[in-house]
Amino acid sequence: MRRKGNKKLDMLARFVRARRRSLVDASPGIHSCILILDGLKPDFNIGKIFRVADAFSALEIHLINVDFFDPDPAKGSVRWVPFSSMKPLTPVLARCPGADISA
Repeated sequence: MRRKGNKKLDMLARFVRARRRSLVDASPGIHSCILILDGLKPDFNIGKIFRVADAFSALEIHLINVDFFDPDPAKGSVRWVPFSSMKPLTPVLARCPGADISA
């Protein structure tokens, strides 16, 4: 699986594999906290945010304008926390309970 000299392809392959596992194993947390991460770069510790969301049993994570990230720093939390990747923010807000969209 390791591709010599292309870290971006390696990261993308790990992300795709982690995303498939998440679709199978993840279940919403017990708290109603929903994390919305907008416009983070792949190396902005997204994996650590997943670990915190897993520890506090957040309901889900929405990644806005994030194509992929390295799931290795998450230490497996990507598998247990449901997440979705989207481009615009409006569909995410429509799915959030109690969100007031008046734009």
